[in-house]
Amino acid sequence: MIREAVERAEGYDTVLIFAGLTDHVESEGCDRADMRLPENQLELIRALAETGKKIVVVLFGGSAVELPFADQVQAILHMFLPGQNGGTAAVRLLYGDASPSGRLAETWPVSYEDVPFSGSFGKEIREIYRESVYVGYRYYLTAGKRVRFPFGYGLSYTTFDYREMQVEETEEGFRVTCMVENTGLRDGAEVVQLYVSAPRTRIFKPEKELRAFRKVYVKAGESVQVTLAVKTDDLRYYHTGQKRWILEPGEYGFQLCRDCCTVVLSETVSLAGEEADPPYSPEAEEIYGHADLEKVTDEVFTGMSGVTVPQPLPSRPVTLESRFTDLNQSFFGRILFRAVLSVAEKQRKEAERMPEGTDKDNKRKGAVFLKRILESNSLISMSMSAGRSMPYHFACGFRELANGHLLRGIRYFLSPVRVPELPKDQTEKKKDERK
Repeated sequence: MIREAVERAEGYDTVLIFAGLTDHVESEGCDRADMRLPENQLELIRALAETGKKIVVVLFGGSAVELPFADQVQAILHMFLPGQNGGTAAVRLLYGDASPSGRLAETWPVSYEDVPFSGSFGKEIREIYRESVYVGYRYYLTAGKRVRFPFGYGLSYTTFDYREMQVEETEEGFRVTCMVENTGLRDGAEVVQLYVSAPRTRIFKPEKELRAFRKVYVKAGESVQVTLAVKTDDLRYYHTGQKRWILEPGEYGFQLCRDCCTVVLSETVSLAGEEADPPYSPEAEEIYGHADLEKVTDEVFTGMSGVTVPQPLPSRPVTLESRFTDLNQSFFGRILFRAVLSVAEKQRKEAERMPEGTDKDNKRKGAVFLKRILESNSLISMSMSAGRSMPYHFACGFRELANGHLLRGIRYFLSPVRVPELPKDQTEKKKDERK
């Protein structure tokens, strides 16, 4: 199929490649194992890029992916998950009937290895969010990490110029204004982003943070005034030792940006505040002060937050909150686990017997999704979502069986829990009575 695509491309100047995350890779109920596009898509893009043609990649997906081909193609149009009319929107953007004006709401790293704690996240039952304030673009900016596309990034078919920035103090904070001119030949929209950098002190903080933004539509050759507001309270930080919000004294930089990395205009404002000693341990102050997250251990995290990292809960005995995979530790638990997973396996086998087509593909994807959510499910969550097929006393019975308590489990199975009728059940009962 790749050879056929390359042969067909010979007769054209520009090649459109529609790619993205499939339902087998991205779904609800689980985390992705990596940030790569499916390998067959990457091979197709590589092969077509080698033809020397102009390559436009149209991406679909709900989250960031690695783009190893970014420097080998002429354009990338990311549609995210556009819904039922997404095809119409893509056509209008590709043919210039509309000008792109979106901005990335998350940083796109070069590779998953650039993501903090990528080596440990999702590898254990517990998850400890050790980043503190360094979430997303705040980390990459402060640590000076190179990224594929920064937070707030986006291109357009036209160009914009910023001028006449003013910062005025108000009762609640500050009002920032500027003029935005569409200097290109096409009508379009610009997203004006206001970031504020705080004084550099022993209190660690991000390089700067987004405090306001506004999207404005501007016709070619025209200008509009943009007004953004920032509350003084939003410039405070939370002191974990004193357990209150504090405004530091010093110079605050107000920056109008196209994305978090591209500053267009800036002004400095001096604010009075109050001094406070850092509440962190010396080691935490040093490591978090440089956003050196690779050196963060449980002890460093505790020295920063004052919160002791909880130890993982024991896998035995099995509780209603235990992961379904924990049931494999006992004879009866394994029987239950296999019985539940057999539902997904049965659906997969039914899919394989179907003729090729959309219905088969959808059923196969449904089986994969079902297997994922069942493996990470718990007895209590299944009872809450499965209704009559998994009532609460069944969940309690399976818990006892998984722990080797046969008689106690049978007792639960034979002792239904009294619950009020649901509105749906009441309606069906009334229908039966009328009959």
